[in-house]
Amino acid sequence: MNPRILMILPRIPIPARDGAEVVMLETLQAIRQSGQSVDVFALNPSRQHRDPSLLALVCKTFATANVSTNVSPLHLIASVVAAPSVGIMDQKVPLSYWITRFIDAEALKTLHDFVKQHGPYDVVHCETLFSVYYGLALEHGTARTIVYRSHNVEWRIQDRLAHEPSTPLYQRMIRQVLAKQTRSYECWISNHVDAIAAISAHDAAWHHQLGTHAIVRELHPGISIQSTPKVGEVEYAIGFLGSLDWEPNRKGLVWFLEQVLPLIEEQIPAVRFTIAGRGSEEFCSTLQLPSTATCLGEVDSVSQFYASQTIAVAPLLSGSGIRIKLLEAFALFTPVITTSQGAEGLNVRHGSECMIEDDPRSFAGACIEMLRDKGMRHRCAHAAHAFVEQGYSHRAVATALVDLYRECLERL
Repeated sequence: MNPRILMILPRIPIPARDGAEVVMLETLQAIRQSGQSVDVFALNPSRQHRDPSLLALVCKTFATANVSTNVSPLHLIASVVAAPSVGIMDQKVPLSYWITRFIDAEALKTLHDFVKQHGPYDVVHCETLFSVYYGLALEHGTARTIVYRSHNVEWRIQDRLAHEPSTPLYQRMIRQVLAKQTRSYECWISNHVDAIAAISAHDAAWHHQLGTHAIVRELHPGISIQSTPKVGEVEYAIGFLGSLDWEPNRKGLVWFLEQVLPLIEEQIPAVRFTIAGRGSEEFCSTLQLPSTATCLGEVDSVSQFYASQTIAVAPLLSGSGIRIKLLEAFALFTPVITTSQGAEGLNVRHGSECMIEDDPRSFAGACIEMLRDKGMRHRCAHAAHAFVEQGYSHRAVATALVDLYRECLERL
């Protein structure tokens, strides 16, 4: 008998325009394609608000709840001075402001009403740290087991941003407090859910070292994989695709624009750099882009974007989890140059599936070499495609998730 599943999402992932949304949407579709029935409850944050009816494209039974996630400097400072807390499972649990923005009493009431009408559920699957509160706050008897799908170890992101020299001192101090508060909450969550599906081995290891009683599994995201290589290429075209609502992407893009791209321009004056992704137009309006750079904003088709690029770059200097945009580029036969942080969580090798460089001159050199050497691009693109084909298919993800659900239920 198939378990009854409720998936709780931190936002509506349709259309999927960033890595987190790709993971959520592909996971939902993979579970459904495996024959499971899945109901959905999705928060609808003010910063990424979507039409709730879009969920009808991927499930029959769903509900949404609006939440205001706009950043309030006053509330941020207040939470740094005195950590906020929330009641979960008869305990006062400390939070960080990063998390409290997603916690809303009316949203929880909407969820309770939805579960009373359609539940109870065997499995409540919570995507990201920003939604797992809602699963744990469900009334007793409405959910048999709680599975937390961890996209990142979130405190690490704040901690790495807190140690970047280019960040103003007051921001680094705030990030340090946010990192400490977020880590405390993540530790608590790790020890109160029934299972953790971590997106990478590195993240799974962190949960293991906490001594959690939860089942911890490494569970890769599943992505759509193109079967045929790109036909034709735009010469000397470099593409960056990523959500610029996310600070690690913003930091990495500025680093590339200021320290890497000028070195490439010296060697290849005809180079063209294209920026795309959610929030890119707004962010790029704050920058003085060079004449070789163009911002497209959000794009409707990831595949069309990568098809128009010679290579893709993922110049990340901080973050956690797995870079979904790297996997999408791999799946679309697009050669990638990234950093050690960008490749974190992926078992890829420098010079095989992608190029991995951390200092500006080496990163620029890798881009120049790849732009000039068609044979290298071909070898790298095909090795990367084989990599995702072997380890990141929808079927593999669905099988692993359903096995995890059943393992949890067998422990009851």
